[in-house]
Amino acid sequence: MQKVNDIEPFDEPGFYETGENKYEVIMTLEGFMFTPSEMEILAGSEVTPIMTSKDVTHWFQIAGTSVNAMVMPGYIQTITQTFSEPGEYLVEGDFISDEISAP
Repeated sequence: MQKVNDIEPFDEPGFYETGENKYEVIMTLEGFMFTPSEMEILAGSEVTPIMTSKDVTHWFQIAGTSVNAMVMPGYIQTITQTFSEPGEYLVEGDFISDEISAP
């Protein structure tokens, strides 16, 4: 059985320039953390997070943008966002239980 850390591109998470003002972020989500956990980009840059989960289904959102995704183990989630305005953007997330409760 392969582990996420052994599979490209997730064997080298990080922030990679792919063109002029274009970047890919190879991300893994696990527990309450994202790898990489911080990024700095120039305003006007196009960023494409390429994400997968190491454990459970995660909710992933970048506040103030249209980036909002469910990231599940065994699947790759890709979203592209242009950050037109300078500033700090909060990355929010949570993990989602596979169990459903009913009264």
